[in-house]
Amino acid sequence: MTHKPQGNKIEKRKNGGYDEEYKVQAVKLAKNLGSAKAAAEELQIPVNTLYGWIQKVKTAELDIGCGERSSEEALSIAKENQQLKKRIKALEKENRRLSEMNEFLEDAAAFFAAGRQRSGKNKD
Repeated sequence: MTHKPQGNKIEKRKNGGYDEEYKVQAVKLAKNLGSAKAAAEELQIPVNTLYGWIQKVKTAELDIGCGERSSEEALSIAKENQQLKKRIKALEKENRRLSEMNEFLEDAAAFFAAGRQRSGKNKD
């Protein structure tokens, strides 16, 4: 019995890559079989290619649909999301600080430029 993803053929893009839906179906097959190696052999694709797609699922670069991720993968993604939110908050705070400093420096530059113009006029 063959478990090849939809259509029983490998969909290739013009750039040489595999179709996105094919990747999703291949990852699901590997999960169903419990072995990436067995799925890769059945699909006649390099096992490292399939491992790459599985890794992309783990890092949320490839979406295999709701309910298809293990609880461990979901927690990993949630933890990474939380860390990214903290990083964004810190970067926004740093951005505000730098904007305030830039505004201060612009005001200081204008003040000193005006002072130089006044002192230059008094000498004439």
